[in-house]
Amino acid sequence: MKTFLLPLLLASFFCHLVFADSVEPDSASDSSLNEDKMLEILGYMTVYRSGLKELGFDGSDADAISRGIKKALSEDTMDPAIQNAMPAFQAYIEERLEQAEVRLADE
Repeated sequence: MKTFLLPLLLASFFCHLVFADSVEPDSASDSSLNEDKMLEILGYMTVYRSGLKELGFDGSDADAISRGIKKALSEDTMDPAIQNAMPAFQAYIEERLEQAEVRLADE
């Protein structure tokens, strides 16, 4: 089942890229968008393009995910403690993938 969901997530990511690029910008609203709004949109699009929703993450996970993003953006190199946690992280993501596959099969 993992081999089924991964292509689905990749296809979803590709579709987001294609459709996002095909949207025509509204020149009237461009001037009202500031740096802060652009960064908010970056965060928003990251969720849709990364497959976080498909993996079952929701608003209750945002604070913890945000802490990880802040940590990564403030460091020059990856924290060795994070690198050491990768086997556990991969197991965690694999479990999320399995749960997502079950949800898809139930639909």
